[in-house]
Amino acid sequence: MQDRIQNYPLAVDLDRTFIRSDLLHEMFASCFVRSPVKALIALLTLRKGIAAFKRALFDAHSIDFADLPVREDFAVFLQEQLTNGREICLVTAADQRVADAVRASYGLFNRAFGSNGSINLKGAAKLALLQHQFPDGFAYAGDSAADLQVWTGSRAAIPVGISDDVRKKLAEQNSSIEREFFQKPVRAIDWLRCLRLHQWTKNFLIFLPLMLSHSFDQASFALAMLAFVLMGMLASGTYIINDLADISADRAHATKRFRPIASGTISALHALIASLVLITSAICLTTFISPLLTLTFVLYLVSTLAYALKLKTIAFLDVFVLGWLYTLRLLAGAAAVAVSPSQWLLMFAFFFFLSLSLVKRNAEIVKAAEKWASCSDRSTARRESRLIKGRGYRISDEPLTLAFGVGTGLAATLILSMYVALDMQPMGAYHHPELLFWIVLAILLWLMRVWLLSHRGEMHDDPIIFAIRDPASLILGLVVAAIFASATL
Repeated sequence: MQDRIQNYPLAVDLDRTFIRSDLLHEMFASCFVRSPVKALIALLTLRKGIAAFKRALFDAHSIDFADLPVREDFAVFLQEQLTNGREICLVTAADQRVADAVRASYGLFNRAFGSNGSINLKGAAKLALLQHQFPDGFAYAGDSAADLQVWTGSRAAIPVGISDDVRKKLAEQNSSIEREFFQKPVRAIDWLRCLRLHQWTKNFLIFLPLMLSHSFDQASFALAMLAFVLMGMLASGTYIINDLADISADRAHATKRFRPIASGTISALHALIASLVLITSAICLTTFISPLLTLTFVLYLVSTLAYALKLKTIAFLDVFVLGWLYTLRLLAGAAAVAVSPSQWLLMFAFFFFLSLSLVKRNAEIVKAAEKWASCSDRSTARRESRLIKGRGYRISDEPLTLAFGVGTGLAATLILSMYVALDMQPMGAYHHPELLFWIVLAILLWLMRVWLLSHRGEMHDDPIIFAIRDPASLILGLVVAAIFASATL
């Protein structure tokens, strides 16, 4: 029976079947982030039908089909079937040009069928096409309730990641199940990774102006805490926007391809909705604290969007923006508790985080250089790996990022020394101000360690994650906290 079923041609759906994501949702969300006007123009074509909308969206937004989040176990199955001589065709409601591009990129399909701009190849339309193409019968692999109608006319069903409700209805149809592929449900941890809660550690900078002002009280702490949470919401929303804008580059990256959106674990459309809710809520709630805090949040949002959509591709301007975003967190903390931050503090923060941003770029370049050096086909490597995808850097820029990064790190420690000598010591708020210079030395030592590891290619892509996980960094952080407490008490 099984051998006879496998003699039938196999028709395969694309979205959530061959790949983990939904290309229509993904293309719309990414297009909306990168070019809202084009996305809205494409939406206007809905009056001509969903097929026309898909075609307009394809025209408005390009996508790299070679790095789609393919279901590996299902792709292995398809390769086995193709090797055994079984005919496999891709049949998707996506536009025909999408179907052709996927077929050309993966070499697993003999033919590809998609929507043509007037007929949406879904449900009854898909069943009619398959019955016409394969009058002697076919097997069909799908993932949703929309595929139940196709399964009614198929000789065998291959459900891929279907829900319990769809599985029950499929069983009621008495369809022959050739094979089933399961999918893990979206978990809370996936959303937490998407929101990048670990990045909220950056928001502790919000408490620094309050702590250094020595005007601590419960009301001020509550305002700073609220600003911390709201900045986290805003940052999480903008990280999602960044992931949507950078989805193709992330999929070509060694580690970023595992991010929830890039890997297809979380729907791009759901992520877009979540980001809009987070950003809108955060900015609206700041109006109850301080107009200056609202302005700071708006500046952060504008700067982040500019970075995500364009500035991240301009060498060195990108790291300047990252340093500015860290400095804005300090300004937000000052605005929340109505204190005036020291200019020395702001300049130290900018140069310090500029150095860390250069660590991030330097680490990416070093790893790309290692990959290029190990590539056997150097002609291909020169074309594909000399440029860092999604960035404005080349492999040859590694010494320059190292020099500027170390230089700005040293400048940061010098500015911190001046801050301690000319601002913190004279204010008379510290019982042992001479201890504060040991903080300068601890930070200098940490920067030296970070740059040494980056130069050796041993640095994590994100210095913040490195600092959280690195025991030596945590120990130095505790030392700095202890020194500050000793100087203050």
